[in-house]
Amino acid sequence: MPATLAPSAAPNNALRIWCDARQIYVELPTKAGLTPCIMTFSRDTRGLSRALATIFGHADNSSASPENFRAARKLTGTPVQHATAEAVLRRAGIIK
Repeated sequence: MPATLAPSAAPNNALRIWCDARQIYVELPTKAGLTPCIMTFSRDTRGLSRALATIFGHADNSSASPENFRAARKLTGTPVQHATAEAVLRRAGIIK
């Protein structure tokens, strides 16, 4: 079975990161045909910290949830009870 080499080992959603003497650059992936989004950060500890926060936020969104987060439980009651409760909350101005 013949093997072929991939152009890159990075996945399609990978970020590109490079720097010069003054800036750190992070290129975020975009949809095909759109201009790439390139963010710049100062080349110091604060800029590196911000760049890393961007990278970690892009790669792993679990930090967006608090540690004590629990998925919602299945609602109890009947659909009629749900509609009645929603109507009461709307009249009270709690939900819109």
